[in-house]
Amino acid sequence: MNCQIKTWLVYVIFIMFWKQNIAQTVNTPFIQKMKGGLIFKDYKNVLLAIDKEIPLVHDDKLLSTLYLYRGKADVGLKSTKEAIKDFNASIKYNSKCYEAFVLRSKVYLDLNDFINAEKDISDAIQLNNMYSDAYIVRGKLQIQKNNSQLALVDFNKAVELNKLNPDAFCMRALAKKNLNDFVGSLEDYKQALLIDENHSDTYFLRSELFVAMKKYKEAIEDLNFAVEMDEGNELLYYSRSQVKMLTKDYKGAEKDLKSVLEYNPDYVFAYYYLGIIKAQNSDYKGAIKLFDKSLSLVSNDFNSLYQRGLAKQKIGDKSGACNDVKKAGALGHLLAQEWISKNCK
Repeated sequence: MNCQIKTWLVYVIFIMFWKQNIAQTVNTPFIQKMKGGLIFKDYKNVLLAIDKEIPLVHDDKLLSTLYLYRGKADVGLKSTKEAIKDFNASIKYNSKCYEAFVLRSKVYLDLNDFINAEKDISDAIQLNNMYSDAYIVRGKLQIQKNNSQLALVDFNKAVELNKLNPDAFCMRALAKKNLNDFVGSLEDYKQALLIDENHSDTYFLRSELFVAMKKYKEAIEDLNFAVEMDEGNELLYYSRSQVKMLTKDYKGAEKDLKSVLEYNPDYVFAYYYLGIIKAQNSDYKGAIKLFDKSLSLVSNDFNSLYQRGLAKQKIGDKSGACNDVKKAGALGHLLAQEWISKNCK
């Protein structure tokens, strides 16, 4: 073989190998055990085990991997500040750890810090442009910017790189739904569940598609599955309550909203909709107490002000009603001015 060609082939093989291994994490029996702990959501024990292991380790690459997994456990416990610190440490010990950049970008995205999220995901793709999850996160950023067409490009790339990644199909389905391609969206959700029948995000997001299609029964069924798999997720109970309200199942909605408050006592919308249900049942004093609570959490919530004003009118408190509705109108509530002109002369 020509020496020049041989050298070129060696160079190509080296580049391919380098691209594949540029930031691969260390895989030891201990790391395997931590992976298992994360799969079974045993986040606290994962943190305890890694905390004991870190002082014994002096290899930078292994330290990077340990902080990466500790960051994953932090995310599972919704400790976002700790997660960012751990991903920072992972990158400190291995500046080419693209997975840490992707995971840190996800945390920034959850915090609506789009500038840092975008910077991290760009760095991750520069380090490894063959990592499916990076394109999923960048696509989510585009969704947040209301650019589903660009998001679709990223999700297509994620699917191309890993056809066994349910997240890629699930998020592509969301982009298609936003673009009113309901048939394509349903097909992608179906594919995600063929890969992983317990993929809770797929059931949750597909329920939103069913609501858009006014298939409320199917939406409830999907949310039931999602709740079974992710029992402590207040967002699932809240979403199910909203579908139940659409079908006038107020008792079921009330039960779900109370479950929301068990997991998150400061969930302002739960108090608001519980107040709406009380008002539907003519319990106006009970409704006012719930609107009081929602306003104690978000004082400029014009919906709560407006609805509290209507409830006050029902119990004969005309002055209090007009005061609340005027405040709601000043904050931009569209129906307030019309109500004031009829009831506050």
